[in-house]
Amino acid sequence: MRRQLTTVFAVMAFTMVFTGCGKDKETGTVPGNNSQTVQVTENSSTEIATVGMEEISGTLNISGTSVGGGNTSSSTGYGNTAGNLVNSGIVCEADRKIYYYNKSDNKKLYVMNSDGSGKEAFGNIQGAMELNVVGDYVYYQAGGIYRARIKDKSVETLVTDNCRNMVVTSDAIYYIKMDGDVSKVHKMNQDGSGEMVLSDNIAGNLNVNDGFIYYINGSDSGRIYRMGLDGSDNSVFCDMKNVQELLVDYSYVYLVSSSSDGNHVYRIEKSGGEAEKIIEDSCSNINMNGGYLYYYNLSDDTLCYCAGDGSNEKVLYSGDLNAINVTKEWVYFFNTEDFYYYRITKDGNNIEVVE
Repeated sequence: MRRQLTTVFAVMAFTMVFTGCGKDKETGTVPGNNSQTVQVTENSSTEIATVGMEEISGTLNISGTSVGGGNTSSSTGYGNTAGNLVNSGIVCEADRKIYYYNKSDNKKLYVMNSDGSGKEAFGNIQGAMELNVVGDYVYYQAGGIYRARIKDKSVETLVTDNCRNMVVTSDAIYYIKMDGDVSKVHKMNQDGSGEMVLSDNIAGNLNVNDGFIYYINGSDSGRIYRMGLDGSDNSVFCDMKNVQELLVDYSYVYLVSSSSDGNHVYRIEKSGGEAEKIIEDSCSNINMNGGYLYYYNLSDDTLCYCAGDGSNEKVLYSGDLNAINVTKEWVYFFNTEDFYYYRITKDGNNIEVVE
């Protein structure tokens, strides 16, 4: 079962689009169900598609594509790996625990030991995505922004408004929220106080990495912009238009850009320069972990990984999928044909339903 979504940048309004997952095999466009329509300054039709998730309580949970940083949470000051947050943050590995969205049990938040033992529901939290673990709390997005204390599982509401693209650092929470008719980058303290707007641009695909905020600017034809953590020096980082996905890693900014012949993967050094195409096939759902790039290859419907420069591609799994999350030992994904979550070992030898 596939459901087609077309998202278009509107000139006058921003709307969150609740829809299904799917892809157009002829154009290579992967809408995904977390798509969001963002205003741009041109009349041409442009699409930003974020990784997709599934229906939650009858509507789509649009979890966004925030990007947090290098390795796992509290030891590095970021709430989750960069690649997982790009892919809706349904899995977060921190302090020898794995927190995850469990579709098999009414979409509850679960936790288990890194070896898979000790599996249990984390309180009675449902629909939690963009999982971030920092300090004593699990932060998550379920429409608004919440945090649950790890010790007693008590929940605090930080933002009641509909927010997206949340990333938590050791110092602050960054996210996108509507301000009037415009989706703007916001920042607040970890306890929900001190909220401020950092940019008046129409923003999507928020990334936070190494002292900078990266985002796709819907006010400027879907180009990548970068600014300081206080909103300063807000300017174009990459001049390519129609960027679909954005992932900032250690040394490079990875992106998927839409063109007439598909969605190709590029990378740019964080110091700047020209974008280099590293994968010729049409791809989506990019994730970076341990120096390897994981992605969904639309050309032959496969879950693949390769070196960071795009070389030595290997296939892990064949089938329609999205929401690729990666931990130390496993690769997680959502199968868009049977609507189950799976995980497969990085060597491809073992696969199981996540429950």
